[in-house]
Amino acid sequence: MAKKKVQRRASALSIPRQKNVPPPNIDAYSWFIYGEKGIGKSTLAAQFPDTTAHFMWEARRYDIKSPIIPQQGEQRLSWPRYQEYLKLLNADEKPGRIVLDTIDRAAKACEDYHARRKGVASLLGLHDHGRSWDEMKTDWINTHSDLIFNGWRFTFLSHARHRPRDVKGVSRENTKELVEEGVIGYQRQPTSRPWSVQWTYEPAAYIAYYGWDGDDRVLYIRGGNTTLCSVANSEEHFIQPKGKDSAGEPYELLFMGTSPQEAYGNLCLGWQNKCEGYFMNSDE
Repeated sequence: MAKKKVQRRASALSIPRQKNVPPPNIDAYSWFIYGEKGIGKSTLAAQFPDTTAHFMWEARRYDIKSPIIPQQGEQRLSWPRYQEYLKLLNADEKPGRIVLDTIDRAAKACEDYHARRKGVASLLGLHDHGRSWDEMKTDWINTHSDLIFNGWRFTFLSHARHRPRDVKGVSRENTKELVEEGVIGYQRQPTSRPWSVQWTYEPAAYIAYYGWDGDDRVLYIRGGNTTLCSVANSEEHFIQPKGKDSAGEPYELLFMGTSPQEAYGNLCLGWQNKCEGYFMNSDE
């Protein structure tokens, strides 16, 4: 008996053969910038030339020139309104950059929305084996992933807190005393909810802390033990210019100047390895 010939279904999929080439400009990457209040996070984020929308969750600012949502006269953002705006941008606009200012408030709005759907004040009061938390996190991830896969970039902003590090096995009563004695140091971390920070790290190519060094504004690109940071393509960007006193070493921080325009200019020069950076003591 003749064997029946099996027809293979045609597939639209193909296995990629070419190596991925990282984009050659700083504007092609998503950023997560957290830092001290009033340092200039919002105005720095607004300097990226490809910013299509700047979502203001905390208060409407008048020193931001990129398009602001909510618009003048509109009610404050809620989680459903934020999602509707993202869908509108994704459908009607060429992919650009979206500033989420701040993820602290956006994540809180997401939590509150899902708690209201469950008829409770907080998801912490539910005993459903984490199912409600998983639904909320999935909603947050899908809301942003839809745009990221279509080529949108995000600048995520958060405030900063200074938390004691290496405190495992140390009682809370003894922590303050040990910090004052210098036995325990601090680590700079974002203030947003840990679950939202954890997901935001994944699409962000660069995670940076914006703070002070004396009277100078500085952006920490690499943080060591004291500052939570991350650099994509770390061997190619934010490297000392090669010269008489440098063999091209990676550095920790950039001085950002006194204006948002100067700060963004220094950021671009640093990314291109055309600006000197500095390294702080990792045990500061």
